This record gives sequence, structure tokens and C-alpha cells, in this order.
Amino acid sequence: MLQEEGWEALSVRAIAKRARIGASSIYHHFPNKESLLLLIAVKGFKSLTSEIEDSGTPEGQLAPFASASRVFLNHVANEPALHDLMFNRHLLSCHEELRQAERDAFNAFSRKVEADPRFPSRQSTAIATTMWALGRGLAATALSSPERELPAELRLKIGEGLAYLIERHDS
Repeated sequence: MLQEEGWEALSVRAIAKRARIGASSIYHHFPNKESLLLLIAVKGFKSLTSEIEDSGTPEGQLAPFASASRVFLNHVANEPALHDLMFNRHLLSCHEELRQAERDAFNAFSRKVEADPRFPSRQSTAIATTMWALGRGLAATALSSPERELPAELRLKIGEGLAYLIERHDS
């Protein structure tokens, strides 16, 4: 529902109808729509944090930065509407719990960047911040298309460009 219509179009009634329960059942657990959206956004960040932390770097596989970047950007590309909700200005400005969940996800990502031997430690925060901002921008780009997802051709171009930047080895 979130991906199909966006979080703005979600209503407690529509969610209840889709779940085949009464709206009062939802209100029993959530006092309002915003508290339900907050829970979804926080869970989105927790899922992303887990995926980043679990992104492995077996011998011969991707470097830590590349592995974590791929997880983050795939998460964004596969669920842009969820990311739109996770990075919602109103929710982030009003709820410390959501800001903390984003910090936790960003810190997990940052640790992967710091673990990558290709980068000087003094640059790791800048690199992590840049990639994080790129992920946020990709979600916005996806949601601005009529299909509410990145068109296949654009996704391919972005993937090729990122692969070059992420896997590039300076001589």
C-alpha cells in the first residue's frame, strides 16, 4: 500500500480495510495516523541498519564500503516510498525516536566506510555522508516518476556510475 499510493494517501480506514479489520482495532494500538507512520519509519531504519550491519565482505567479494553502499542503495531503489516516509521532514523534526533510528543506520553505514582500507580515515565521514545523501536523492527521484520507482534505464545508468565510483582503484 505504501509503495502503491505513498504515505500521504494512507489512511487508517484504508489500512484497516486492506487488513480486513476494523479501524478501531488500529486505533487501539495507535492513537493517530502519525504514530502508525512513525512506527513504520522506525522499523524501516531498523531493517536498513540490520541489513547494513549484516553486509559481509567474504574474501574476494566487495569491499566494506561497496557492500554497505549496495545494501543501502538497493533498499532505497526497492522501497522508495518507505524511504520517503523514513526521511520525512515533519516526522524527523518531531520525533527523536526516528532521528535516533536514522543515526543508528547512518552509524552502521559509517562503520563500513571506516573499515574500507581504500579510504583515508580522515575522509570516511565525508564519504559516508555523501553516499547517504545520494540514497536520499535516489528515493526522491524514484518517487517523482509516474510509476513511483526508478525507471529501469535510469537505474542501470546510476548503477554503472556508482559501480565505477565505488569500485575504482586509484593507482
